[in-house]
Amino acid sequence: MLNLDKSWDPIKELLNERFRNLPNTQYLPEKKDIFNVFKMPISKIKVVILGQDPYPTEGYAMGYAFAVPKGKEIPKSLNEIKKVINNNEDPKWQTLEHWIKSGVFLLNTALTVEIDNAGSHLKFWKDFTKEVIKYISIEHPCIWMLWGVKAKKFKKYICEPKEVSSEKDIEGISIKDKKNYILEAPHPARGNGFRKYGHKNFFYANKILGKEKIKW
Repeated sequence: MLNLDKSWDPIKELLNERFRNLPNTQYLPEKKDIFNVFKMPISKIKVVILGQDPYPTEGYAMGYAFAVPKGKEIPKSLNEIKKVINNNEDPKWQTLEHWIKSGVFLLNTALTVEIDNAGSHLKFWKDFTKEVIKYISIEHPCIWMLWGVKAKKFKKYICEPKEVSSEKDIEGISIKDKKNYILEAPHPARGNGFRKYGHKNFFYANKILGKEKIKW
């Protein structure tokens, strides 16, 4: 039985179907952690950050995009995010638990990966991820951060997206408007490209959230 919040019941059949048909290879994260992100009630989501797939190195993937367990060396992508935010050395920043508690839904486009083989399960999860994105965007419009080419390909499954690329785009808008606001940037692994545009994602998101802003 999957330990998910009941707000995901409308897509539980899809979750169970993917769970039953997992590829017959050694994969990450552990079975118990694959659907961790769905422990968050859909009503609590403020921002969806769309990653690619879990870290393919054993001991790193934990069911949340970009997050790693305490004590692990910070991977390149997460380190670039950290540079943009200028965060301190608090160990909870590795697990991103403070993001999760604040309503940041850390969704990978693929929920599993073959060990040491990045991108190996992207096709397996593609249709599932489309339906999850459609479900969130219809039932609970929110802010979407799409980082990198692969994440941006899923934009077409977001219901009535409103793109935000400048301060002018956020004048007079609010998260209470119940719209899907799209923020884009190169993937964090791109380094300089992400540093140039990524910081604006966090700034614009908090402008839209207003009093509900996130302490990144």
